[in-house]
Amino acid sequence: AKVNNICKIFTVLDRNYLFHDNSAASLMSMSLDIFSKELSQNEQLLNFTISSLLILIEKMRIGEPTDTQAISSLVRMFVDLHFYASLFETPFLEKSRSFYASESQRNINKPIADFLKNVAFRIKFE
Repeated sequence: AKVNNICKIFTVLDRNYLFHDNSAASLMSMSLDIFSKELSQNEQLLNFTISSLLILIEKMRIGEPTDTQAISSLVRMFVDLHFYASLFETPFLEKSRSFYASESQRNINKPIADFLKNVAFRIKFE
């Protein structure tokens, strides 16, 4: 919510003060660039953020209460900063592969109808 308010302020400032200068980047664009550089230079914080997001996703998958808005916001942040494909996607897919391999092993001896119900549930869930 606070970030959205900052974005709204930047939009107003852009329209009123930078609108006439086509060569100037928007305040939002400049702030994302600065944040991206700062985060990419702090490897410890970046790794902590990635691992925390992966933990939140796993907790959500196993049914623990999680802040889905936080997950959504962090994923959106990675996309906006162009970190998703380069830094997050590979560990996310590895964790997903591991999670679903374990789950399929736990459910492999169930009747096929139950197994397929679980598969359909997981596809819809993801």
